[in-house]
Amino acid sequence: MGKFFISFICLLSVAVSLGGCKKKEPAETKTQSIREGIQATSEQNFTQSSPTPQYSNTPQQQASIAENQPQAPKTIDLPDPVAVVNGVAISRAEFEKLLAEVFQSMGIQQNMLPAEQMPLLYRQFAEDLVIDKLIDLASANVTVTPEEVDKEVADIVEQYGSQERLVEELKATNQTLDDFKKRLTKILRQRKFMSQQAGKLEEVSESEIRSFYEKNKSEFEQPEVVRASHILIRVDEGADEATVEAKKKQAEEIAQKAKAGEDFGKLAEQYSEDPSAKHNAGDLNYFPRERMVPQFSEAAFSQEVNTVSDPVRTPFGWHIIKVTDKKPAQTLPYEQVRNDIAEYLKESRTQQANNRIIQKLRSEADIQIFIPIPSDSSLVETVEPKEDAKKDETNQPQKQDQESGVKPDANAP
Repeated sequence: MGKFFISFICLLSVAVSLGGCKKKEPAETKTQSIREGIQATSEQNFTQSSPTPQYSNTPQQQASIAENQPQAPKTIDLPDPVAVVNGVAISRAEFEKLLAEVFQSMGIQQNMLPAEQMPLLYRQFAEDLVIDKLIDLASANVTVTPEEVDKEVADIVEQYGSQERLVEELKATNQTLDDFKKRLTKILRQRKFMSQQAGKLEEVSESEIRSFYEKNKSEFEQPEVVRASHILIRVDEGADEATVEAKKKQAEEIAQKAKAGEDFGKLAEQYSEDPSAKHNAGDLNYFPRERMVPQFSEAAFSQEVNTVSDPVRTPFGWHIIKVTDKKPAQTLPYEQVRNDIAEYLKESRTQQANNRIIQKLRSEADIQIFIPIPSDSSLVETVEPKEDAKKDETNQPQKQDQESGVKPDANAP
């Protein structure tokens, strides 16, 4: 099973119904957006609007969430219910709970989003919940066995390395393993329904895969990258010289431990003040030179593999860096990316089939959404229901990351 995200399964199971829980994460493939530096902190799916495959970060890199538990922003008065689908209400409480989970899982605080964006966010979220409810109602008679759920959980546990780590991650989003299994059961039921409705799809041919590669070859150009781990000893902006030197001495002592052969990952978990270290043991994965602040990149790209640096000063503090791998700039060969392209093209076909299924469900449904579309919005529904059914009543060191100094993600090339 490909990389899996707690935030993803916590939120809209419709997204999984459309794309499936399983996603391949290649070891090497790089798209244009990866080359320029992926800025996202949430799950990225293959979509029809994306010209080339895009790959998500590891669960550990996505797992650094806010300690506080944000509530759904209250910038407008929400109706209750917010929507009704075939006579089944989506309550305001359900809407607010799910939206709060979205913000929490992404580590976003309420005040991080401009108030003027919230009406559009509310409306779009309501649209997503309507689709989820449609599929959930339609899939009610589909059977998912406990064995199927257990197998999926085992695959997910494998991604995290242990059940204990998965449980820890769930706890951070106020879930238990039983909660997780209930949501996963719903997701698997919806996925089964969509697969049954789609039927057997046409296989992707070798010529299609080759053609995609040739037409998008520039997207598989990969810059020189380094894989490194770090330990951050934070130095606050404006700290006096005595504090800076004390922090440097602390970093030097840790660096000596690492150079003497102590496990770097365990040292990162114990000493690093980068919040993500407890999830990723300091591993920043692969990154190009421009992804990090200059001081960090200069040190990392000049080091030999399997060496530990002396403390390196950046605007975030002192870093001890261990380089674990380097890869030169290259255009990834067809043989190396062929399977990933095939998977992307296959998922694109699945997405198109799912869109047709959703369009049919919506055209036959009685849908009321009570959250208005903002007057200045370009929001349009992906699938428009028939007019007589649609009753809308309003009718780590990263250049910007101030928390850890580490840019959210360097995808493994």
